[in-house]
Amino acid sequence: MGNCYVSQHPKKNTQMTMIQVIFCYLPCSKGTVMKPGDKLLHPAPATPFPPIPQDITFTIPVPKCREVLTYSPEFDGSKVLSFTSKANFTITITVPKGLFQTYLLIRLH
Repeated sequence: MGNCYVSQHPKKNTQMTMIQVIFCYLPCSKGTVMKPGDKLLHPAPATPFPPIPQDITFTIPVPKCREVLTYSPEFDGSKVLSFTSKANFTITITVPKGLFQTYLLIRLH
């Protein structure tokens, strides 16, 4: 699995108060082992990004979270992800195995 990149975007809601929206980007690099200076071979493997074989769970600092949605070019629309709020102002998010193979955008609101 690749890295999780987190970016925060303030957004105004209808009452003109600031709310926070957080995005996590999960690019899949499972099955790819590259070292500095390595060249990409052509053609690409038949399955360049194998399916993720187990659930992915990660914890990030978020004071409040109402919902966690995920988007990917691999499915239409959005899907709801389960999460658990902790007393130390963090949430733990679970991405089910098999949900994506290449790229996932997670939106916390």
